Amino acid sequence: MARSWGPTEGTAVVIALMMALTVASCSGTTRTRVLSTLFDGVPPATERTPDPPKREAKPKQSPLVATAPAAAAEPAPPSAPVIPPAPLEAMTTWDQVLTALPVVQDGGVDWARAFERGLVTPKFLGRPVARKEAPQTLDTLMNLATDDPRRPAFDLDVRITPTAIAEIEAAKFYEVRFPHSSHTAWLGCSSCHPGVTSSRTGMRGILEGQYCGRCHGRVSFAPEVSCSRCHVNLNPPSPDHLIEEVSAGAKQPADTSPEVVVRGALVFRQMCAVCHGESGDGAGPLSPSLQPKPRDFTAGKYKFRTTLPTSIPTDLDIFTTITRGVPGTSMPAFSALPRDDRWALTHFVKTLSKKFAESKPQPIPIAPPPEITPELIEMGRTLYVEAGCNLCHGDTGRGNGPSAATLKDDWGNPLRPFNFASGRPLKGGTGREAVYRAVMTGLQGTPMPGFGDSLEPQQGWALASYVQTFFGQAPQPFAVKGDITFARSEAANASPDAKNYPPVVFPHWFHRIRAKCVSCHPSLFEMRAGANAVSMDKLRSGQYCGTCHNGKTAWEIGFKTCVKCHVAPGT
Repeated sequence: MARSWGPTEGTAVVIALMMALTVASCSGTTRTRVLSTLFDGVPPATERTPDPPKREAKPKQSPLVATAPAAAAEPAPPSAPVIPPAPLEAMTTWDQVLTALPVVQDGGVDWARAFERGLVTPKFLGRPVARKEAPQTLDTLMNLATDDPRRPAFDLDVRITPTAIAEIEAAKFYEVRFPHSSHTAWLGCSSCHPGVTSSRTGMRGILEGQYCGRCHGRVSFAPEVSCSRCHVNLNPPSPDHLIEEVSAGAKQPADTSPEVVVRGALVFRQMCAVCHGESGDGAGPLSPSLQPKPRDFTAGKYKFRTTLPTSIPTDLDIFTTITRGVPGTSMPAFSALPRDDRWALTHFVKTLSKKFAESKPQPIPIAPPPEITPELIEMGRTLYVEAGCNLCHGDTGRGNGPSAATLKDDWGNPLRPFNFASGRPLKGGTGREAVYRAVMTGLQGTPMPGFGDSLEPQQGWALASYVQTFFGQAPQPFAVKGDITFARSEAANASPDAKNYPPVVFPHWFHRIRAKCVSCHPSLFEMRAGANAVSMDKLRSGQYCGTCHNGKTAWEIGFKTCVKCHVAPGT
């Protein structure tokens, strides 16, 4: 949520985060003194982990947190000194912080749960106002109503039911749970009231930067790939539940009567058309804001199948995708939708392309996977190069092959090959079997071909087994490490005032953990050295950083906030 912030005011979390970034590399004494004004539980300087001898381009210490959970260990002997758990604030890399904080499906930190568990403790900047003082504001009333600073004044959730759609109980299905408690923990009441919440909007407005979208997608998680954070019925199913649902769906009789198709059309219009379009062409109202784009069902091309590369999918393939969703995209899991409705959707979707009337699915038999042996891995290594997999996915499976930057789908949308080493979940399933299916069936509508008609099953399993060796080799936290220092020009360095205005140190890692790459690239910054002629005049006029740092979405650029960006070496 967002508010109109002046240069000397702001919410506890955003100001604390940004101010802490400027002191994260100071001396231990200075850093502790400053952080103690922002957070509870900061250890004395003598208890801190010494700074590394050489400053590297990596995330600074996280000033958000008090203590990490203690690892299970054997009781220490009575004579041994008691070693307290390492403070998260003293950790030197974001990788370390990620191991101690709860995360959500998309890899981001679940700050609300971290707060509830006591791992992070925001500290209100303002002093509680005495009850006799007036007039009161929403923020001072919040402080007055809070006996314990860790407990929000309004510890409740707000249920929001859309009113525009009433058929098939779709309004109830898309019910939103707004975690009011976590927002009051991090923000002041006036951050959202009355401006941001003075009128209601839908997902289209949010994706365009209105309402919740004023923060989410810029300074917080992106809503287009995190549906389940707000829509409680779109929570991803657990692996066991997914197996149960797909198994039960496979046993359900195929009822393709006209009444079922009509029911599917109704469900589609109310629950799917907003992204996929009324005609199923992928051009729904939300489509322009989504990446990757919603599937065009009229083309009859499906990525996730158990059939030959040129074959249409089976009914169960479509049912499974509806049930499990597509991780990492705006396609959520609809496992909470009644099974009959998911089957009705399956049969209706098939009517959107004539391919289903002209052909039948050609399944690929999937035998049990063979035992992984060095010989099998070596066969897969050879096939990986011979089949040209490295041209797109790269020699180490990180999606950085020589052709990666040029790839587009059949509709002209740019695509990036999957980075197997990232640790992110595969879009088409989990484990070696999902890789095998993708290898043998291909992903229709994309440059990923299928090899089911050219490789033997043993070869397919060998290739899948080799690809699996890339998994998790280089897990990338959702933050890009390091700061970016923008050197001053020769003329600026020659100025007598140069020493008073040090170079800009841009905390790239911090922005990346709060926003997506597309929030800034290429809309705000072109990713090419020297391509962005940034000046303070342009920032103040709302360009570049000023797009967010405008006193509305984030703190305002001004004289009193110079030190947030112009960081002198060693401070």
